[in-house]
Amino acid sequence: RQMCIRDRAKVVPEHGEGVSEDRPLEKLEGYLAASERNCEACIEEFTIQGGDVKGPELVGRFHYLKFDGNGRPKVDALARVLAQHLTEYAYSNDRLSEAKGARDFNKLFMEAKSLLTGAATSGEAGELLLYLLVEALLKAPQMVAKIELKTSSRMEVHGSDGIHMRWDRIDEVLDVYYGEAKLHKALSSAVSEAAASIESFHKEGGERREVGIVTSHFKLASEEMKKAVLCWLDDGSSLDYRINHAVLLGFDWSAYSKFQTGSRSHMEQQLQEAYEKLVPRTQRLMRTHFSKEGLMSYRFEVFVLPFPSVQGFRDNFRAVL
Repeated sequence: RQMCIRDRAKVVPEHGEGVSEDRPLEKLEGYLAASERNCEACIEEFTIQGGDVKGPELVGRFHYLKFDGNGRPKVDALARVLAQHLTEYAYSNDRLSEAKGARDFNKLFMEAKSLLTGAATSGEAGELLLYLLVEALLKAPQMVAKIELKTSSRMEVHGSDGIHMRWDRIDEVLDVYYGEAKLHKALSSAVSEAAASIESFHKEGGERREVGIVTSHFKLASEEMKKAVLCWLDDGSSLDYRINHAVLLGFDWSAYSKFQTGSRSHMEQQLQEAYEKLVPRTQRLMRTHFSKEGLMSYRFEVFVLPFPSVQGFRDNFRAVL
């Protein structure tokens, strides 16, 4: 704890300065493993026209699946992209560094696959998708590989659906993101279940448990980075971190099936017009459920992503594996 206070100048970057060897938190972004290019090949951001979707502590990030060359939503392609990220998602950097060639990486992939439950209604596809979105779009690398902590496919991953961190150079604070992925048939139940789960997470002391997991199972290989991160997580330190929740809301949306003829640009234009009608209701639901008294002090980054069928997406992911 004394080291945290004494070396504060080495941990906190001066505003506007570049990455320095004695400021490790500025180098957090260098540990990103997910592919932004792969993510953007399958998922399109929907730009809201004539309205601000951002609240003081709530950011709504609206997305939809792109269409492939045959006019089909890219469900298959997204499932393949997620499978390609499984090994790096599932293991710490130390474990990955032990792999010396393709055969070793294949073994890690097979081992990671065997630790997934494989259940038809499992939330693992959503958890892996949230990992991809947080790393590729928020630029916040994963801090704990929770799959690696499992000893059996029958075990569930407890706590949040992921722990990520990012250094905010403007506010000069460590942003901690706890993941929550909810894929439901109905948008309303996805929102309400996500909010209820996050409320329970805090009421039951989930935040302190997750900090303990970071302390004991830090994913990154750099000892310097671990010391810097743990300084900010230490209650006895003068440094404070900021709690965020990265939330994925996936749900069934019949609009995809209505626009599968004509040119791809025309189909996407029609889909966007339908999306404009969906956004206001989604915003109302988010503000209602994420503005409850027990959640008011936290920040939310909410990824909204409709599917032709949530269960179809899960089935595609299982089939790819």
